[in-house]
Amino acid sequence: MKKILIIKHGALGDLVQAEGAIRDICNHHQHDHVSLLTEPLYGQLFVNHPGIDQIVADTRQPRWHLLYLVRLMMKLRRAQYDCVIDLQNSSRTVLYYNLLRPVQWFGRATLGYLVSFQEIFASANIPMHHIDRPQWGWLQSPVKAILAQAKITTPFILLLPGASANHPEKRWPYYAELARRLQNRGHCVAWAPGPDERSMIDAFPATCLLDGERVLSISQLASLAAHTQLIVGNDSGPTHLLSYCGTRGVVIFQRSDYAENARIKDRYQVACASGLSTISVEDILAYIDTVQETVVL
Repeated sequence: MKKILIIKHGALGDLVQAEGAIRDICNHHQHDHVSLLTEPLYGQLFVNHPGIDQIVADTRQPRWHLLYLVRLMMKLRRAQYDCVIDLQNSSRTVLYYNLLRPVQWFGRATLGYLVSFQEIFASANIPMHHIDRPQWGWLQSPVKAILAQAKITTPFILLLPGASANHPEKRWPYYAELARRLQNRGHCVAWAPGPDERSMIDAFPATCLLDGERVLSISQLASLAAHTQLIVGNDSGPTHLLSYCGTRGVVIFQRSDYAENARIKDRYQVACASGLSTISVEDILAYIDTVQETVVL
């Protein structure tokens, strides 16, 4: 049995997109021991992945934090991995390669340039079956109590108005008005705040989904998929995740190339403008109508 290490740090949206590649690696090495080196938050996300045997946490401390780096490298050396597949392809992981070699390594460090997953897989002779088709249906947590707390008993429209605090330009500004318009149409409308949206909870005009007083975990968000009518969200990790959980919806992008790279058009209607404030509530309602007509058909 070989020991395989996959490296993929983040961010959330990148991890969501990488699940297909990770699944292909796991399937190719189904009789081997497969570990995933990632940040602790995303380790929790993958801990129940059907192909991952072990999570190795990497908090990505600054490089001048030499003691942390030495301890991590010693831990990885002791594991005696037969093969490392670097899906992160960053300057940090190139450093890891230089500190860990000799080791069989597939990625930017050995190929000499910023490579695609397809190029890595070709060099490693790994068949590509799911690389462009992530599957997240396996990610489940109980949500009945959450829906009961919110008094939701019918399929609902889930709004995801958040985005990374580092990218406020990805936040479409009219979710509150959209919620009111959808409620006036007779829809059950709920929203799920992230850690950066807690200040909006009291003012936002839709049912707020919380786990007690806590914001929902990523696995809880994924588990809402079966209870939703459709999703409306920004270009964020939670929106991408739910798009791979059998949902239909509308996603709001600032850049068309990001939408193309994410391949989300196969699953969601895509609203796109360089200035998100130019996308009106009427525009989003029209996209929602298209989704609902498609579902009916």
